[in-house]
Amino acid sequence: MINFINRFQNSEKCKNYLTDIKWRDRLVYSKCNHNAYWRKKNNPFHRVCKSCRHCESVTSNTLFHKVKFDLRKAFFIIFELSTTTKSCSREAIARKYSLNRKTTWLFMQKVRKAIASSGQHPISGDCEVDEAFIGEKVS
Repeated sequence: MINFINRFQNSEKCKNYLTDIKWRDRLVYSKCNHNAYWRKKNNPFHRVCKSCRHCESVTSNTLFHKVKFDLRKAFFIIFELSTTTKSCSREAIARKYSLNRKTTWLFMQKVRKAIASSGQHPISGDCEVDEAFIGEKVS
C-alpha cells in the first residue's frame, strides 16, 4: 500500500503511468489506422492524429474514460477492489473517497467487469492462492 501511495501521489503521476502503458508500443488511431501524431501543447496527455486530426486522451478507451472524479481516486478504488479478499460495498467506497453512491457503483461495475476472467487466458504452470473456496456452502 505504501509503495502504491508513493507511486501515485497525484493525478499527473497517474496520467504519466497511463501514458507509459497505453502508448508504450505505438499509437495507432482506430478511425484512420494512421500512427503519426503530435502532442497538444496545453495538454501533454492528449495526442492528435496528423492524418485525421482526431484528438485522443490518455484515458479514452480505458476504465477511466469519462470518469468525472479525480483519477487518483479511481486508481485507489481499483487497488482496493483488486487487493481485498472480501467484497467492498459501494457505500463504504463512496464514503471513503467522498463520491456519490451511484457514481461509485457505476465505476465499480466497470472495474469488476474488467477484472472478471473471460476464460480465454487460463492459468498454466504453478499458481499460488491465498484463499480458495471449493464446493458448495454448507448450511
